[in-house]
Amino acid sequence: MTKYIKVKLDFNKSTDLYKYEEDFQFHEKDYYVVETRYGLDLGRILPDALGVGALEQGIPEYSILRPAEEKDFKNQAECNSKAQEAYALTKSKIQSHKLPMKLIDIHFFLDRNKVLFNFTAEGRVDFRDLVKDLAATYRTRIELRQIGVRDESMLLGGHGVCGRQFCCTKHQPHHDPISIKMAKEQNLTLNSVKISGVCGRLMCCLDYELDHSSDGKSPKKNGDGCNGCQYKSKEAEKSNSLAEQSEHISPV
Repeated sequence: MTKYIKVKLDFNKSTDLYKYEEDFQFHEKDYYVVETRYGLDLGRILPDALGVGALEQGIPEYSILRPAEEKDFKNQAECNSKAQEAYALTKSKIQSHKLPMKLIDIHFFLDRNKVLFNFTAEGRVDFRDLVKDLAATYRTRIELRQIGVRDESMLLGGHGVCGRQFCCTKHQPHHDPISIKMAKEQNLTLNSVKISGVCGRLMCCLDYELDHSSDGKSPKKNGDGCNGCQYKSKEAEKSNSLAEQSEHISPV
């Protein structure tokens, strides 16, 4: 019987639903070799993913193949080393082709069937000549993928104003729209500068906290007990719920 479980992928930090056979033994937080649309890569079973058996969306296309072994981690280290070496060369090729794009990162997959180049740009970029140049250099299939500023922060990682690692990098990327209305409903400051993350967009934790701010429940937490990025305004914050009413004043 085929079952399904959430896996956090190594190459893009996203969380996807994967299929596996019922007799397949796995442990949370362990790494496994998994299929992706680009090739084989490593993925990690999320702590809150155990027991996932029902499908909320379509049937997953890719499978968990096997537990990662020492040779897989060695292969990954070699891929990461190749990516670091390729970064400077690729940037110089972008400059030589005079393309208005910013290279974010490069990922070599375990089976070496494809190399993924992530970049940001203000508009559409005609990079066909660059792809031909890169394919001739690395002698494999090349894919250039344009990403947004949220994805850039997720891939590069960092720490938010709470002092913790970015939620999108640490446990789960956020794909739902985030609006200033979410801050208003939680009685937070409406100054967008104060409630924006490093990426320049409204912080993901505005949505993480929203579902529970009005029903008296505790906020959503990840495996490390982080409530989103646990951002609290330096101004007075009032929290109203069905169960209780409380007022918190953060120290200056």
